[in-house]
Amino acid sequence: MNNDQMLEFLREKLPINQFDLDKENSFQSVLYDQAGEWVAGVRADAKIAKEHIDFVKSDLSLKIRRDPKAYGLSEPPKKNTEGAINSVIITHPEYQAAVADSIDADRMAYEASILLSAIEKRSSGISNLVRLFVRAYYSSDNPVGEQEWRDSEDAIMALRNKRLMEEDQIKDDIEEIDSES
Repeated sequence: MNNDQMLEFLREKLPINQFDLDKENSFQSVLYDQAGEWVAGVRADAKIAKEHIDFVKSDLSLKIRRDPKAYGLSEPPKKNTEGAINSVIITHPEYQAAVADSIDADRMAYEASILLSAIEKRSSGISNLVRLFVRAYYSSDNPVGEQEWRDSEDAIMALRNKRLMEEDQIKDDIEEIDSES
């Protein structure tokens, strides 16, 4: 399986089946391991491709210096400048192919890193779905009725107001004690 195919294969594994959370949860670590191993290889390939550019550049430089006429430069005794040699190297098809390969490898490494990050985040998505399931989120269209919501909200506001009143009472008691002493 090539890198593009592996990328698509792993992307297809990202969606979570909310009705099969036990399998999704146990599969998460396996998926992360598979993706992590693949991403490490892709990143290594990108580094190798980048090093290959330097190899091609050095190889072409040696070949040009040995036989400048074959690359369209003048032969000694007239010396070729470093700029002229570098221009020949940069425009040479072998060098251009190495640069293109490196760009493709970098692109794949970047996409692979994004995929690995998505797989990491998938774990929290599974956790969130489990929490929702435990709270019977999927048992009805409206898990908390509007009236229940208002009653809960009113209860929370009443509790907050009660705590504020108690705090105010404590402050008043402290001030009264301070004024008496």
